[in-house]
Amino acid sequence: MDGTMGSESSEGAAKDEGYFFKVTKDNLDNPTVMKAPVTISNGLAWNKANNKLYYIDSPTRKVVEFVYDDELGVLSKENRTAFDVDLYPGKITGDPDGMTIDEEDNLWICLYGGRVIPLPARDVTSAMWGGPDLDILFVTTSRHSLKENEKLQQPGAGSVFAITNLGTKGLPVFTADIIDSIAKRRNILDNIFNAEIFAPLAKETSSNIIYQPTNEIREFFAPLLSYMEKDKRLYYPYEETEWIKQMTSITAHLSGSSESTAE
Repeated sequence: MDGTMGSESSEGAAKDEGYFFKVTKDNLDNPTVMKAPVTISNGLAWNKANNKLYYIDSPTRKVVEFVYDDELGVLSKENRTAFDVDLYPGKITGDPDGMTIDEEDNLWICLYGGRVIPLPARDVTSAMWGGPDLDILFVTTSRHSLKENEKLQQPGAGSVFAITNLGTKGLPVFTADIIDSIAKRRNILDNIFNAEIFAPLAKETSSNIIYQPTNEIREFFAPLLSYMEKDKRLYYPYEETEWIKQMTSITAHLSGSSESTAE
């Protein structure tokens, strides 16, 4: 399952132009819409029993819970609010963005413009458990909306952080068999995220390590970007010219090209 957002301008994303949908190997040309309309489809996570799905549409400032049928891959029509940022005025700031879940079914929610676990970056975007034992929380951040003086104040903005010693760990990741090369790419992924690479992080006591992508990780994402280009309108809400510009920038950034303009 995945989601989209509406067209974006300097004033933000257009309201109610996005979708939350399900993609399978049988419906790539016509994904099944699970929830619409939405504005900025964002974090999603399944619980350990795989019978509940948590979902974020960022402008609502809420995390909602659906009942999930694992065999049929469908959601309940009704949902309940699992977490509402607006219920904590003055205590929690920012908008819910990305999200992950741990083995005890605790949600770890990234707040764009806010922080609870302090990071040297204001805008936290997403999080995912990783490492050999799934006990390292990798957190992405943004510098997209920062002013020049804010970038100087937050040199870590735009980095990926590895947070250790949290006393819990994530759930095993499920892969979706929707492309022919998934088996090959799963093997590549296993080779990238191995114990040797993550050993230094597992022993580290700091909680704000900046993790730099390796050449292997850049190479892993290259076929994914190529695959996405084949059906760009499905994966990106911008006009085609904007998509090409963004993809060129992202590809250059991942490959380490000095011509990249991506921040």
